[in-house]
Amino acid sequence: MLPHLSRAVCRPLLQGHFFSLHRRHLHDGARRMVVSPLVKDALSSSHPVVALESTIITHGMPYPHNLETALEVEEVVKQEGAVPATIAVLHGQVHVGLSEEQLRDLATKKDCIKTSRRDFPYVLAKGLTGGTTVSGTMVVAHRVGIPIFVTGGIGGVHRGAQTTMDISADLTELGRTPVCVVCAGVKSILDVGRTLEYLETQGVCVSVLGLDARFPDFFTRNSGFLAPSHVESPGLAALMVQKRAELSLDSGMLIAVPIPEEHEAEGHLIKEAIDQAVEEAASISGRDVTPFILSRVSEITAGQSLKSNIGLIKNNAKTGSQIAAEFARLTSPASRYVPPIQESNSSSLETEDSARPVVVGGSIVDFVVTVLEPQFEFTGRTHSGTVTQSYGGVGRNLADALVRLGCHPFLVSAVGSDSHASALTAHNPKLGREGLRVVSKESTAVYCVLLDQKGEALMGVGDMAMHEHITPSHIHQFEDELRRAPLVLMDGNLSQRTINYTLDLCSEAGVPVWYEPTDMRKAVKPWLEGRGHAVTFASPNLHELRALCSLLQLGEVGEAPTTSQDVPHLVQHVLGITAPLLQHIHALMVTMGRFGFMILRRAPVGRENDPLLPVPSRGEVEGEPVALYFSAVTTERVVSVSGAGDCLTAGFVASMMRKEKVGRCGAAGLAAASLSLDAMPAVPETLNPGVLDADHHVFSLVRL
Repeated sequence: MLPHLSRAVCRPLLQGHFFSLHRRHLHDGARRMVVSPLVKDALSSSHPVVALESTIITHGMPYPHNLETALEVEEVVKQEGAVPATIAVLHGQVHVGLSEEQLRDLATKKDCIKTSRRDFPYVLAKGLTGGTTVSGTMVVAHRVGIPIFVTGGIGGVHRGAQTTMDISADLTELGRTPVCVVCAGVKSILDVGRTLEYLETQGVCVSVLGLDARFPDFFTRNSGFLAPSHVESPGLAALMVQKRAELSLDSGMLIAVPIPEEHEAEGHLIKEAIDQAVEEAASISGRDVTPFILSRVSEITAGQSLKSNIGLIKNNAKTGSQIAAEFARLTSPASRYVPPIQESNSSSLETEDSARPVVVGGSIVDFVVTVLEPQFEFTGRTHSGTVTQSYGGVGRNLADALVRLGCHPFLVSAVGSDSHASALTAHNPKLGREGLRVVSKESTAVYCVLLDQKGEALMGVGDMAMHEHITPSHIHQFEDELRRAPLVLMDGNLSQRTINYTLDLCSEAGVPVWYEPTDMRKAVKPWLEGRGHAVTFASPNLHELRALCSLLQLGEVGEAPTTSQDVPHLVQHVLGITAPLLQHIHALMVTMGRFGFMILRRAPVGRENDPLLPVPSRGEVEGEPVALYFSAVTTERVVSVSGAGDCLTAGFVASMMRKEKVGRCGAAGLAAASLSLDAMPAVPETLNPGVLDADHHVFSLVRL
């Protein structure tokens, strides 16, 4: 064909022509896939899409459980605001996004081919129907541009692979296809340790979504092995996906989500069943091993493993959809994606377009050190314990909690230009960044708290220099937001100048201010230079109230209660000495740890429970000082007290802004605090608008 060119010259030309054709064929292959209109529209509009495999339908569960689970999983994805895209091969064509009828056909068809990367040429050429494995689903998801894929668990290194070389194609696929796989870890029938080693060799980023790096093994939360890393939230997982994409890494990612505790099967029962099933499968090889073992484990455990399987898959779908949603927000500002808002029996006070509460305060990365030994000594020796990272700062905690409670706060804060800031802002992407000041070449504020075995704080150390960058000039940029706000919440981490400026602005604009002291030294800041009259609400604990009363010469607060019998006398005493202060402050929330809190206000007889908003004019406050005492909600366990006070305040404030009565506000605050106590993060992901509808809490009324 090319008579005047030598073979040496022809070869590179022909090779170049081949690779050009090869690339074009790959592109054409993606176009030849049958993508459902819903998935196609979602991808074109940068809406979050979640890929789902189909071998769980064709080979993973018996009918009708396979169909029911497939439909329920798709519904979970939709509830999180994403579009499900179940992938399968139907009659020789790759389909992305299946109808209910197609799912039903797939669930009842007997001769489906388990389709991995290697099987596509055969299945497509023969016009067969196949359920795509993890490997096969990753291939298709990447071709059509879906970055997040949810499955139950991945394949791995089989037991005895050192002699059989039985290693799942899922692992090599993770090493060469840039898709994030969200699963419950490695299937427990496999060799978990060798699988993690193999993934490391393949360059796969493996991370557990949780408060520690304990790697799950499908049916149980702890396989006994540690992952290389862990992330605390779907937002941070999405940030990892974004960073991998920015580096154009060709390898995939694995996000391991531990099975929820309520779906965790008895560990010993599962392990014994697996050992028995593996022994029975000795004569089976290849792709038939896993389905056989899973089926036998279900039989041996009388269906318990199947129930756990369904529970973990639905949980993975929820988490994966949240990651997809956060990734869409991170990568496409123009996305039409709107986070779903949990419905509540009562409507929220404001919408995105109306006046928003403003929170001015610190943003901090928290390190929580928990000593696991009963005796602790400051002698320099090493104590056994745990160290976890979370995100806080009183101001940011309040804003984070208010977002989760269905409010739309405007946060004014400052962070450095470091990795802490990236993690902090990614933790809850629904919390806007408009008011955030990023200071180059400076460090984000960091706080380390030391907890004992019971979760009680022993001491804390903080690097808070960043708070000096929340200056009056920075606040001034958002003057309009402050003037329109129904409420401004401010923490004591701010400098004296910034506190003065903010209080002057709010006083002049007639905007009520809630002051959160943060510690004894900072509790008095508004009163040090004559701005106390601008504080409408304050939420000190007993120690902070003692410092304030000492400054104002109101009297001695007294010691914190040691038993519940001490509380009535203390409430009466505190009400007495703070009565003069209630001529200027509309209400005080005084917290007492495990003994609950009290609301101090002035009110006529019969109106003590009236809503605290709107705030009447100074001269219109009627009635005598009164205290409404709320006992703490009894909790079965306390994981950490860090953040409980902030969640208490946020729950109370969110309900208060709905103009609820004080009793309902107190119930909402206690419900929010209870969720915080049961979690390591200061503001738990379980916090939701439903707490605002908590049952009315009985309170004690105390008058002078």
